[in-house]
Amino acid sequence: MPSILELFARLPRAAALSLVALLACGAWAPASAQILKAWAPQGDSLSPLASSARMRFRRQQGDSASGDNFDAFGIVGGLGRRLFAALGRAHLVQARAAQATLDSLGLDVEVVTDPAAAQTVFMLVRNPFRRTSDAVGFLYWMRGDELRMQGTGFPPAHAPTLRTWSTGRPGTPSEAAVLFQKGSIGEDLTLELLRMDAQGHYWSPIQYPGNGPEFGPGAQAWFVDVNLDGQPELVAYQPFEPDSFFALISGVPRIVQELTFTERPEGFVLHDARTVPGPTETLRMFTAFLVHGDAAHARRLLVRPGALDTLLAIGWGRHHERGAFTVEYGEPAEQWPEWLELRVRQDSGIRRWIVHFWIQDGRWVIRDFLPVQDDDSRHRVVPLPDSLRSKRP
Repeated sequence: MPSILELFARLPRAAALSLVALLACGAWAPASAQILKAWAPQGDSLSPLASSARMRFRRQQGDSASGDNFDAFGIVGGLGRRLFAALGRAHLVQARAAQATLDSLGLDVEVVTDPAAAQTVFMLVRNPFRRTSDAVGFLYWMRGDELRMQGTGFPPAHAPTLRTWSTGRPGTPSEAAVLFQKGSIGEDLTLELLRMDAQGHYWSPIQYPGNGPEFGPGAQAWFVDVNLDGQPELVAYQPFEPDSFFALISGVPRIVQELTFTERPEGFVLHDARTVPGPTETLRMFTAFLVHGDAAHARRLLVRPGALDTLLAIGWGRHHERGAFTVEYGEPAEQWPEWLELRVRQDSGIRRWIVHFWIQDGRWVIRDFLPVQDDDSRHRVVPLPDSLRSKRP
């Protein structure tokens, strides 16, 4: 029986592409409607190689992916190259279909492409029997009519994304960046940056774990042409933890920090860091000014600056202990609330207030503080007066 690759070679290009999609979803069936696992029929050339890789993965000593341990990863990388080469230059963007084919053979891979640069594919290969093992990432690219590949060491990783671009520099004409989650789900986002040599033969790693941008837990990042010069910047968003005197109850919209990295010869370096504007951040800044005795800047965050005198008189800012200001909830069913409930430690004890916000002169400010009628604050809040319910500009 002919192998999958031989079938590809005999079929017209359009039919071969259809076959890849069918193999990936396991939907190739004969007239009897009995579904066949066409990716591993008897005599298929992929199956023995996959079996050999699985055997080597089982025998892996330690968590390193180098030395003798690399053999299994190299076999899987070669399988990927054969499948991607069958697609041809014009159809590499469809290479992700090979992921289901390789997974069905008992392997553990993730295949991603950059839709904006269809000549490059990235495949992350993991040991399916050893979750703590390092991984290997294989980059595939076209050089003329040849599909080339190169492996690079990765830590235990998942969820990669790929971005590639032309630099306009003769010495390093192209760059490829892989963003991935290190370890199990929920661990830190990490960057690997590679630059192509002048002849297009290989890629040199420039940034990698421990030598590049550091992101906190829960961060998200992608490449954006911020200054519209045709070259990407790296923009990340990650949760920002305020000082201990300002607390956020679970479920309250978090404060988010925006980080912009620009490229230098050594790779992407931090260029700017700021918190994303909004009601929660405005309230955090306001309480921080109070705690640090900066009444002048606190007044600038109020629609009615004179209201600060009343708040200072009842002890706002004199109490610095953990959770002295605690946001307990916000406008119901709104991911971007325009009012928040704030529990405050005042001179007279704990009191709760509803804080309404407004956009004035292009920035968020506090419009009003309304005291909650009793401790059952979720049910008996003081609504915003009708006179203040006009639409936000």
